[in-house]
Amino acid sequence: GLCATLYSIAIFPSLGAASCTAQKPFICYYAEVQISNLNFKRFDQERKWLAAVRYCRRHHTDLADPQTVTEETDKEALKSITSKTEAWVGLYFSAASGSLRWSSDAGASVPTWLQVPEFGAGLCAGLCSYWSFSPRISAVACSSLKPFICFDDPTIGHRESAALPQLSYTPSSEVTMGTTPRPTVTSERSGTDMTDAATATQAQHLSSSNHPDAKENAPTPKPGQLFGILKADFLIPVLMNPEDMKDQFLSESGDLTMQSNPVEANTGREKALES
Repeated sequence: GLCATLYSIAIFPSLGAASCTAQKPFICYYAEVQISNLNFKRFDQERKWLAAVRYCRRHHTDLADPQTVTEETDKEALKSITSKTEAWVGLYFSAASGSLRWSSDAGASVPTWLQVPEFGAGLCAGLCSYWSFSPRISAVACSSLKPFICFDDPTIGHRESAALPQLSYTPSSEVTMGTTPRPTVTSERSGTDMTDAATATQAQHLSSSNHPDAKENAPTPKPGQLFGILKADFLIPVLMNPEDMKDQFLSESGDLTMQSNPVEANTGREKALES
């Protein structure tokens, strides 16, 4: 339950110990390099890509955007804050445009020396270096925990109020499954409101056995071809006995199965009864 603190007495820094739940100032580690008028800072705190975007926009400008890094000396400078472990940069696959973009909203240009691989939905860019090679981009799941590289652009400042990148498709409420409200029906027995989709829509549905077009619409099986239909649009009252529900279900599905293959119908019923 104790964590280390750093303080100084006179001119010498010393380590202390304090409760890990105590609120204190803190010191982050980061590696920094300046390229042209941009400062790039690598943080070894592991975060998901969107969390890294929020942090960089709050404290700096955005996740690293090395679009302007083209000179050989600049590549070497950027390499000094990379390693074989990927660190998040601002490149990602935009679900809105279906293409690669930078979180800085400064365009979609990608220097060829970064050797960008194929990207798809849910993938973001990590920057890494191997041995003496120049830094290159890797496609990593955006939900992975990685170090990250921020950059500061004095001409832009912080971008905390900018809209977050869209990493995945968001379906509209009209087509989202499971969001349609069910009608509310009042129970006469309990006097409370209860949701009963079957009772509320009773006037809109017909049992398949009583439907006038049920037999006419049933496809005719070809010779030598097994054919089966599970017709399950019959109504089940809320207070119906489970055994009666089972018998009604089997009678609805079994009648059509018997028309095509009487031998396998009994087997199907036995399996249904067991389940």
